[in-house]
Amino acid sequence: MSELKSEIGKRIASTRKEAGDSQEACAIKLGIKRGTLAAYENGTNATPDSVKKKFAHIYNISLQYLISGVHSAQEPSAEYKKSDILSLLQKMEPSPLKDSILDKAHQLIQENRDHKDKIIELLEKLNDLKND
Repeated sequence: MSELKSEIGKRIASTRKEAGDSQEACAIKLGIKRGTLAAYENGTNATPDSVKKKFAHIYNISLQYLISGVHSAQEPSAEYKKSDILSLLQKMEPSPLKDSILDKAHQLIQENRDHKDKIIELLEKLNDLKND
């Protein structure tokens, strides 16, 4: 059991790090204290099933991977490229629904660009403040 706690903890830590999250950020997302997360990651405490499920959902991994370290072959990727989505929409038969979906997709893509640009601008300002 102790080895399983340790292995699950290692996968939690590596998944969190791959996502670029600190322990603090991850703990906030999970609704737990940073020290509690640290105890799960280093295998000191067993990770409750409810936390495993929430972690898997937040970081888009399967419970199977979190517990066993094995990725499910049937598990489809939840990430799509903008071009994939738009090409799927282009294959739809012409209809008012298709037009509405395309308009919304383009709107969401633009909003994403706008948010990314704002984040970059804020980070540049923060960097300028640090250098002053």
